[in-house]
Amino acid sequence: MRIFVLTCLLLIGNFSCVFSFIFGSGSDAESETMLQKAQENFASGECAKTVEIILALLDKKPPSALKIQAYKYLGQCYERLNLTDRALGVYQLANTLCPDNEVFLLSLAKLYYSAGFFEKSKDLFHALLALNPENLEANIGLARAYAFLGFLSRAKEFYGASVKLTGYKDKSLLKEYSLCLLKQRDFDGVIRQMKTLQIMDPDDGDIYLIFSRAYIDSGNYEKALDYLTLGESIAGDKRRIRLSKALIWHLLGNREKCLAETNKILKENPADNSVLFVKYLAGFEKRKAKPEAEVLNKILENATPFVAEMIERLKK
Repeated sequence: MRIFVLTCLLLIGNFSCVFSFIFGSGSDAESETMLQKAQENFASGECAKTVEIILALLDKKPPSALKIQAYKYLGQCYERLNLTDRALGVYQLANTLCPDNEVFLLSLAKLYYSAGFFEKSKDLFHALLALNPENLEANIGLARAYAFLGFLSRAKEFYGASVKLTGYKDKSLLKEYSLCLLKQRDFDGVIRQMKTLQIMDPDDGDIYLIFSRAYIDSGNYEKALDYLTLGESIAGDKRRIRLSKALIWHLLGNREKCLAETNKILKENPADNSVLFVKYLAGFEKRKAKPEAEVLNKILENATPFVAEMIERLKK
């Protein structure tokens, strides 16, 4: 019976949220109590119990305001329970009944995005921006969807709008935006964003890695080394910075400095395969057979398939 009713609702379309979700109206103390219990269970992580209460509540045809809240919790619980198809069904129904409801539109867009349906999510995020151009989650969602679809210019547009909406204060978003700019080879743009982030949090080691990426990709290895050296002096996690320096020294043909950087890391973690592989490359080019063999044996002890394959190619 419930399936028949839901199908009818979808066919009717939007008529004042389909006449208040089919005749739901007025205040209902019992429904309010049930919704409150559902909210309490949801807050404590009891999604199965929340779903049970919500379905019982919907059978009572509660007032429209309560019904909207019920669908919101029902969809979110199905998401938490990894019942994606059911969550999609709930959000699709709710969005069809009330297409101007930003909560349902955003929930449906985000769920499509997380399921890998980037085209569908993109269209829904655009619909949401038509209702509210300053919706931050919609702008971020569009930036990410366009990035996954390979439309980097459009991704840049919406990343730019997103960081502006946050007042350039969201560190993670600034980094994400910068990585998109790197793919576009907009190195000046990357450097501008990182300088903003550097003022905000100069002790964030990621800043100096991203700075160095911009300078490496633009061919300015010396400037990249300057930023990595600065980052190494203040960052808590020095491994990635030292490994980046080792790779740059390798690209510049300075094997001694490359080996010096790898040895710093290996002193703390002798079994670091990535570092051992860089060290092997440096030793391989120096043509010193004995040190190469020692490093190679260490790498092969716990080598990943990729590293093992690369070593076999180098041996040929």
